[in-house]
Amino acid sequence: MSEKIYNDVELLDIGEIRLSTNWKNLDLKFKTPNGDLWFQYSEHINKSPRLQQIMDFFKPNITQIGMTITIHYEIVQSANRSTKLRIKSLSNYRLKK
Repeated sequence: MSEKIYNDVELLDIGEIRLSTNWKNLDLKFKTPNGDLWFQYSEHINKSPRLQQIMDFFKPNITQIGMTITIHYEIVQSANRSTKLRIKSLSNYRLKK
């Protein structure tokens, strides 16, 4: 589908972790240049622990509301024809000062 990268977006809210058989999912709300957007971030249950980022959103020394992040995302269409913003990668975490 469609891919885009946003730099220096502000983290506004962190949702609750949802677990399925194979995935961990987390909704994140960011303030982007186009307005506030919710993105879904998913990690496979078997992802290497050193590469997992979801739990970092619950550690204030790593992430906190108001910090900025670079988001690489894509718009995907589910089997039920709904669309969602799915994060492909998160990088350049910058904590609030």
